Amino acid sequence: MAEKMRNSIPRNAIRWSVCIQVFLMVIILAAINYISFNYYWRADFSRSHRFSLADQTEQALRDLRKHAKIYVVTSPTTRATESNLYQDLRSLLKELQLAAKGKLSVEFVDPTRDPIRARTLQTRFKYGDNENLIILDYDSRTQFIAMSEIENFDSTPVVAGQPPRLIAFRGEQILTDAIISLLDPHPRKILFLEGNGELQVGAPDSSLSTLVDYARRQNMLIEPFQLKTMNSIPDDALVVVIIGPRFDIPHEDIEKLRKYWDRGGNLMILLNPDVHTPALNAFVSSFGIYPEDDRVIRLVQVGFAMNIDRAVRGEFLPKAEPSKRLIGATGYFPGSTQSVTLLSKIAEKKQLQLRPLIRAGEEFWGERDYTENPKNGVHYEEGRDIGSPVFIAASAERGGLKDERVEVQSAKLVVVGNSDFAMNRWLGGTNATAANLDFLLASLNWLVDRGKFSAIVPKVTTNFCLNLTDAQLSRITFNTIVVMPGIVALIGVFVWLKRRK
Repeated sequence: MAEKMRNSIPRNAIRWSVCIQVFLMVIILAAINYISFNYYWRADFSRSHRFSLADQTEQALRDLRKHAKIYVVTSPTTRATESNLYQDLRSLLKELQLAAKGKLSVEFVDPTRDPIRARTLQTRFKYGDNENLIILDYDSRTQFIAMSEIENFDSTPVVAGQPPRLIAFRGEQILTDAIISLLDPHPRKILFLEGNGELQVGAPDSSLSTLVDYARRQNMLIEPFQLKTMNSIPDDALVVVIIGPRFDIPHEDIEKLRKYWDRGGNLMILLNPDVHTPALNAFVSSFGIYPEDDRVIRLVQVGFAMNIDRAVRGEFLPKAEPSKRLIGATGYFPGSTQSVTLLSKIAEKKQLQLRPLIRAGEEFWGERDYTENPKNGVHYEEGRDIGSPVFIAASAERGGLKDERVEVQSAKLVVVGNSDFAMNRWLGGTNATAANLDFLLASLNWLVDRGKFSAIVPKVTTNFCLNLTDAQLSRITFNTIVVMPGIVALIGVFVWLKRRK
């Protein structure tokens, strides 16, 4: 019966049916390819997320208004050390192009194979005979980066006739800073106060060199200064930074800071809880941010005893520009930390907008009797100590708008009840301290009216080295050569005997 029905269908109808099916299949395949090519989701499952761009990098690429071009003048076959970076750099530039969505193009120029093109670029951009160079060209502005700047090699293996070993790759960090400098070519002047025992930025071995290095690469002009040597703070200084003074600031200098704020200046103050600074505390309190006379601590169980933990873990809060893009990260504040209280009445009287930036973890509290001997027992005292929420950083703004999406020029202040966290050893070395650097740079960018760059900054990508002992290597060798093949052989013998039966 089925054969009879099939014979009754005209052959032309069958042909047209097959053609329509093939055509629809082609249309479906084309649609799938178009959707997958233009609307896709990419994920980075690598251990160090080396293929994921930082938030600040993505923001800088989104901010490109014109087409940008990157030229990489290098030869992958050269014997120079930089040749080892070729593949890592190529992968990074591919990620930048994908994130820029057509606003960035990359050209690799090999001087040994294409000397004419290399000479053309040399004539156009007027650089020397450096053959390992990255050139960024945007809106008639140019940035040059030597490839030696984006790497850190260990030359020890060279003694044994081996190639140098790559320790760290700084490509994304250097390129992002260069893009920001092209987008905002005018340096932002930031003064760091000295003369009262503050942490210094001028010395080569400064404990703030990491922060200064990152800030300078983002086109911030960092300069130390002393208030006692000048009548007033210069008008071209966008921010004044005070980090951990060991002595109180004189009243005449406080007045200079106040006049600077009154005419629209910006301040960042990292307090030193271990020093009694009534003049500085009164100055900060006049903006509605009151530094409490306490220490933020918690109790932790260690064996059968309770120990005091003074290293505060801070949570970044979502309603303020310097911290809202760091949600989910944890700040680490070693040493002594004091809490700050927001005074709403002062804020209303002076028309200031106060916002908490960082909140200590729920298990922390502000202990007022911190000078007592811990052996007498430390515990939270309701009504005296400061309980949750315990804020350790806050901001004040005069003349701004409540809508965070709108950025206008205003006088701004950032206060943190800790200064040790800004030192080199607590900035970006591990996941536990990476957020410290992000917060400091986000605060500086917000204070210089570049809030759009207040995001997680790119970090140095380091190689992971697994060190194994001889015994561990022997066990791995035995397991891979003997145990695993032996298990497979036993399974094979078992199956063979089973089939024989």
